[in-house]
Amino acid sequence: MNRFEKLWEGSVKVRIDGRGMERFFNIAAQRGIVIEKIETKEIPAAEYDGNRHDRYDNHVEKKELEKEDKKQGKTVCFEISPRNFKRLKPIARKTDVRLRITEKHGFPFWLILGRRRSLWAGGLAAFFLLIYLSSFYVWDISFDGNHRFTDEMLLHFMDTIPVQCGMRKKEISCGDLEKQIRNAFPEIGWVSAELTGTRLTVHVRENDGILKAETGSDAPCELTAGSDGTVTKIIVRNGIVRVKAGDEVKTGDVLVSGKLPIYDDSETLVKTNLVHADAEVYAETTRTVTWKIPVVEEIRAGTGKKRKGVFFKFLDTEFCFLMPDLKKESSWELFMEESQLRFSKILPSGLRRDPCCQGIYSLRKSPHKIRSFGFC
Repeated sequence: MNRFEKLWEGSVKVRIDGRGMERFFNIAAQRGIVIEKIETKEIPAAEYDGNRHDRYDNHVEKKELEKEDKKQGKTVCFEISPRNFKRLKPIARKTDVRLRITEKHGFPFWLILGRRRSLWAGGLAAFFLLIYLSSFYVWDISFDGNHRFTDEMLLHFMDTIPVQCGMRKKEISCGDLEKQIRNAFPEIGWVSAELTGTRLTVHVRENDGILKAETGSDAPCELTAGSDGTVTKIIVRNGIVRVKAGDEVKTGDVLVSGKLPIYDDSETLVKTNLVHADAEVYAETTRTVTWKIPVVEEIRAGTGKKRKGVFFKFLDTEFCFLMPDLKKESSWELFMEESQLRFSKILPSGLRRDPCCQGIYSLRKSPHKIRSFGFC
């Protein structure tokens, strides 16, 4: 009998007492009864004394009783199926041995136990039924490969489709979901959605956009100073420079002219071409910035007081269990961690928020330090 058959049919562990044990096993083997795990065990002293008196009352000869006492109260135990155990009863009567069931294992005995504890068995069956029914729904949505778009943005879009937690898996079409995401987000070039258990995973790959340099107008123009300062460096790409390093300029002064004169061999001005002035001009400028800083500063200092509790979330409904504030403190801050309940698969109990705490803060005033700022 293999392990599965043994679990399905059940097995009992039997203890045998009596003078005809050897004959008992011989007859059982002759009739083809399978007996497993035969072993010898010691009997407790009180139980052995009781068996001794029983045998003496049954008119067992004194010499044979003394021989049995020399065995130091040992007995034989073995395992057998319930069906074969019923076949052993006539053999036990024939060989004058006593059979006692000490242990029961297997599915049939669990059913008998369930009859006695119907509420326990019903609750266990309801638990596994709930797990089975929950496996037909999606309880978690995750994204992979998104950098430009956050999970919250994608979840908000999927709510409008709608694809959200708590939907049946057969109502979700992964192909349609992929098309809708690509149409709504042109920056996403590839989308793959898959259902694994009770989780919907969306893999995305965003387009690697090539930044193009902004091209301005090629109309003729001049470069003028935007503020007062001293020129330190000039790099001219197009146009005629009007200043040099070290010159002081005012707002509106021409730095690079867009008029390009053309001279002949006799250095006579022939014509003037108007070009688009292009240059990099570096200058030292002065800028005045004003801040209003209070004389004293309020600092939030932790007091070390904590309140612990548990938060549960089922779909869009949240349940809060937090220790009450007996002293009616008002300045509390909330910190918590979220994790998903799991049992082989993700459960519909949504999010379980681990025991969290709130730290109370007190405000105290301290002199504000004035710091200097530098600009370049």
